[in-house]
Amino acid sequence: MEAFAAAGLAGTRAHYHELPGVTHFAWDFAYRDGSYFDRVREVKRDPFPARVVYSTFSPRYRKAYWLRIDRIDRGFTLARVEATPESGVFDLKPVNVTALSLLLAPEVAPPGRPIEVRVDGRRVFRGVPRGDVLSLAAVKGARKATAPWTGPAEGPPDHPQAGFRGGTLAQYGRHAYVYGTSGDAATVGASKAGAEMLADWGPNVRARWRVLADAEVTPEIMASHDLVLVGTAATNRVVAGLAVYGGGRPAALERFVPSGRQAPPFSRFADYLVIGEDDKVVLEGYFKDDYRIAP
Repeated sequence: MEAFAAAGLAGTRAHYHELPGVTHFAWDFAYRDGSYFDRVREVKRDPFPARVVYSTFSPRYRKAYWLRIDRIDRGFTLARVEATPESGVFDLKPVNVTALSLLLAPEVAPPGRPIEVRVDGRRVFRGVPRGDVLSLAAVKGARKATAPWTGPAEGPPDHPQAGFRGGTLAQYGRHAYVYGTSGDAATVGASKAGAEMLADWGPNVRARWRVLADAEVTPEIMASHDLVLVGTAATNRVVAGLAVYGGGRPAALERFVPSGRQAPPFSRFADYLVIGEDDKVVLEGYFKDDYRIAP
């Protein structure tokens, strides 16, 4: 509140209310009899601010006031746009944004009047917009006015950061949990139970993931899903099939399995491996940005 007061917002745009003796369930008291709404009745939101600074990790949350982010360049990386209109000139400073749009309400850009758009100080548009949306996109490294973006809203995800809310690349997209059916009944049962445990993200997650037997995995599923494989080459046919591409030896896949020893030259396990016929690693590394693997 001291910071709000220093900015001249205390008592107008920012209010402080304390409920003595109330702990975590403060909303029971704050909303009782609608008293909360009486306290904030005079607080008004400006729908057309003169400056917008918006940051987001996800295209699911992509719009702020008269600014819309249409495509994030690199996933798992913060996208940010600072936009300021002044006397018909829009000054944009995007970071990690491939495409964006200006939502030109009359309060922002009066109809029929020419405007100018600058991105990082360089003019990319001047004229009278056609309609109430002006879209921009990076085309061959340069920003240009384009038709509204119709492609995917987000670029390929970068390598995820570990953390409480972090996920793996396999979990980021469409995926399935596959258990092996080779071996005795106890082995198959344990493998299936392990896959079902991994697929259950708890009561607070509404999504339900597919659990498949290895015999149910078709080429179409392999092409469209990330597979979380439970078992070894001896118990899971999919793992055994992958081992064939490593020269026919399951040991070629050991680098993907935590074993207590460091996998050189990386201290963390690689995202991809290319293994030659002599069972030696030819290429290894992490999936980054646009998934290009160096020659």
